[in-house]
Amino acid sequence: MDYMAEVEDAVTQQDDGVHLNLFVTSGAKTTKFPAGFNSWRRRIEIKVEPPAKDNKANAEVLTTIASFFGVPERKVFIIQGEKRRTKTILLKEVSGTLVTQKLRESLHGL
Repeated sequence: MDYMAEVEDAVTQQDDGVHLNLFVTSGAKTTKFPAGFNSWRRRIEIKVEPPAKDNKANAEVLTTIASFFGVPERKVFIIQGEKRRTKTILLKEVSGTLVTQKLRESLHGL
């Protein structure tokens, strides 16, 4: 599948930083980001090992996103969907162009 044009649907540059729309699968065998693009929901997929219990999956999402984009965890926040599989993440001090480029590179060939 060609995710290149669709990535922009999940990434928006805002005044407070970059908003990244995710679809989270918790309880996976391994943590993987990006795990694909959900074209129906217009969201980047992420799979995390921890279950959605005691905030463990959310913590893994934040750690994984921070590591992938090379930003400190204190610059990554869940701004919508803390208790849902669909989440919006705020990345501070990173450009939308960089986020889109890294996602395109990683999704290429999936």
